[in-house]
Amino acid sequence: MGAGGGHPSHIPKGKPWSFQSKSETISRIPFFQGLASGDMDHVEPYFQEFKFRRSQYLFWEGDPANKIYVIKAGRVRLLKTAASGKEMVLEVMVPGQICGGTTMFGDVHRSGAQAVEPTVVYGMSRGSYDDLITKYPPIAR
Repeated sequence: MGAGGGHPSHIPKGKPWSFQSKSETISRIPFFQGLASGDMDHVEPYFQEFKFRRSQYLFWEGDPANKIYVIKAGRVRLLKTAASGKEMVLEVMVPGQICGGTTMFGDVHRSGAQAVEPTVVYGMSRGSYDDLITKYPPIAR
């Protein structure tokens, strides 16, 4: 599996697909799957919706890692810049995958993220994540 947790087999490649609701999208994140549905109601407000146009960057390689994104609709490619300056595609991420996971463990993004097509994501700041693991310790496990 790649940095984004692999390609969900139930989502056809190349076809647009999205989750029905914010809570459905967030509940598919592995570290939130153990929460009770009542707790999920408290987690959902920590996420804000962001929309990106085709080719727009969610973040650049080397940017401060201060937000994690969950893809609701569209596709995002992770890019790494080679020594030659050419961008290499590391992975194409689809709805339900986490983008920007470095936010949880590092200070800067080790790759860039660019929308392949019009894309909708839910983003949560590092501070919000820290607050959530204090309130809901099972998330940290």
